[in-house]
Amino acid sequence: MDKNTAVLVLREYRDGGGYYLVWKDGEEEGAWVGQEHETTFRKLMVKHKAAFETRNREEYEFCCVELAARQMLRDDDTGVIDIHRSSQGYVIDSKARALQYRNHMRAALKAAQAEFAGGAPWPDWARDAAANGWVPPKGWKP
Repeated sequence: MDKNTAVLVLREYRDGGGYYLVWKDGEEEGAWVGQEHETTFRKLMVKHKAAFETRNREEYEFCCVELAARQMLRDDDTGVIDIHRSSQGYVIDSKARALQYRNHMRAALKAAQAEFAGGAPWPDWARDAAANGWVPPKGWKP
């Protein structure tokens, strides 16, 4: 299996209009997190399941991060993460909130990588802890 080189990078939107997360593989930038916001939840879940069954790691990780972004938006009724949609994906208004959002999406990516490799999903507490900087001890399994 090839080593995953895709990472999530925080970028400033043109003219300082906020921040967005983009997938980056080497020097190439790709999709924004949230670009699937017009896809129904059900269709995204079908893509997620199909990616796992066909062992398409990149698509699986992409779907997991998209689902995590939706979950974060749905659960945030406090306004802590103030995200509005653009045609390309989610744009976050403040840098502090964008960094928090990036950490949560990176934790979702890390969990997706572990789930894909081992098949066991991370519990919610582990995802939350990873978003706040927790690193699982060597040999830890969910």
